[in-house]
Amino acid sequence: MATLDEKTLRDLRPKTILQPLHNSIPPELLSRFDPVYVEHYNKYNAGRLHTHEVPIEKFRKDPAKYITNYGRAVGPDVFRITEQTFVDGLDGHLVAFDIDYRLAPEHKYPIPLDDCWTAFNWEFNVDPDRMAVGGCSAGGHLSAVIALLCRNASIPLRLQVLNVPVCDLLGAFTPDGRFDRANCPYDSYREMEFTTALPMARMAYFHRHFLGVPRPASSEEDWKISPIVAPDLSGLAPALVFTAEMDPLRDEGEQYAAKLKAAGCQVELLRMAGAPHTFSALDGILECGRVYNAKVIEAMQKELVR
Repeated sequence: MATLDEKTLRDLRPKTILQPLHNSIPPELLSRFDPVYVEHYNKYNAGRLHTHEVPIEKFRKDPAKYITNYGRAVGPDVFRITEQTFVDGLDGHLVAFDIDYRLAPEHKYPIPLDDCWTAFNWEFNVDPDRMAVGGCSAGGHLSAVIALLCRNASIPLRLQVLNVPVCDLLGAFTPDGRFDRANCPYDSYREMEFTTALPMARMAYFHRHFLGVPRPASSEEDWKISPIVAPDLSGLAPALVFTAEMDPLRDEGEQYAAKLKAAGCQVELLRMAGAPHTFSALDGILECGRVYNAKVIEAMQKELVR
């Protein structure tokens, strides 16, 4: 039987990939992303499974333990954001506490929030009149709620940094945690349904693990789950709110900022053009990540440094 030589086999290989890689950037969104991010994503992320696509029984045979409070309600985490940039930027005027709160699905709501509130009220050798809270994504949700709890408890808070925050965990989802495309009140959820970093399938995965399936009936009016429905947003700490253009959470973050402003709160809102949900973790390659660092340091210097 005749065999083909190595050169002939090489010549038979396709010169280009005819089908897009799994989890590629959707063609209709490609031109809207920062091109530096597109290059990075295509090199390191395209073709790989997202968290919600990995069968959980396989995911946990030998799980990595790399967990942060900064941007995850469901663990384990896949990237780390450090506050050291802010500590260095304030030249000794800041002590940062990274709360290792318990994560879903083992520890569903309200346990992560309870852990954060307990930690916030712990007594440390710091000035209680110069405190700030901040977080990214799920951490932004928790930070927004902590700011409300501080107001209710008459605890002085000088600043809340809400980076791509989850402000409404209910409006976009059915009680069993499916994306409710038709009734979702946020256009960005439909527009970015298949975006990178936080597509709606992944967001729904987090929703189901954080609240359970079905979510408790009592959750429908619980502002600690969805701070955007809080009946009173007045008297809260000044807010620095970041949203990302290519993120499904964009519209709810901007609507929450608008509601804070309407309630008389001091608010600065910045939308990062062409940026994915994870832009602040990519400050090594994205200019918007570096702008984020600079703006947070500037706000902390204004509100915290005497």
